[in-house]
Amino acid sequence: MGVADAQAVSKRLPDNAPILLPVALNPTDSQMKQAKMEYEVVLRAPAKRGAFLSAVDEALAHRSKKSAGKTA
Repeated sequence: MGVADAQAVSKRLPDNAPILLPVALNPTDSQMKQAKMEYEVVLRAPAKRGAFLSAVDEALAHRSKKSAGKTA
């Protein structure tokens, strides 16, 4: 989902919602910096081979850390 759409959708999602992975299409450095301030993981597109899976893995790792923190 695009970064602009992610902003609107993330406001409506509950805490236990599926992972939201914003995709920035040809972002400038400042746009990417801003997106990373709002989201833990942002996929820069177009991306090199494997970047999508790496971003999903990173997002899942962040979600696991959040879940572990809530149960501790």
